[in-house]
Amino acid sequence: MTAAAAAACGLVYAAGPLLPRVRSSRPVAAWWLAAVGTVWLVLLALSPDAVWMAFPLYFLQLHLLPRRAGLAAVAATAAAAVTGFAAHQHSFGPAMAIGPRSAPPSPSPWCGGTRPCTGRANGAGA
Repeated sequence: MTAAAAAACGLVYAAGPLLPRVRSSRPVAAWWLAAVGTVWLVLLALSPDAVWMAFPLYFLQLHLLPRRAGLAAVAATAAAAVTGFAAHQHSFGPAMAIGPRSAPPSPSPWCGGTRPCTGRANGAGA
């Protein structure tokens, strides 16, 4: 069942770029995105591993939807991902919602190269 849901999710997702109206019409893109989200929710109900698909969905939502609708969709997707994962774990912990406490080293110029971010400009004092 999980494999079928994953295949359906992949097929619905892959169909989007192949449909010219998805690229040219924001309402059609929103309907396609709703279809992707619906199939993802089914997959999330079947497997906790589907939580990882939330991250690329955020980018699609922010790219295809108007700003307010995109932010609302991201919030709803995040809530669904956290809830779905917690349901599979039969528990909830703050780490499920906020992630790890410390960030890994980042090559970002905002963090001063490859040192972990310290909250100071360019990692000064790290």
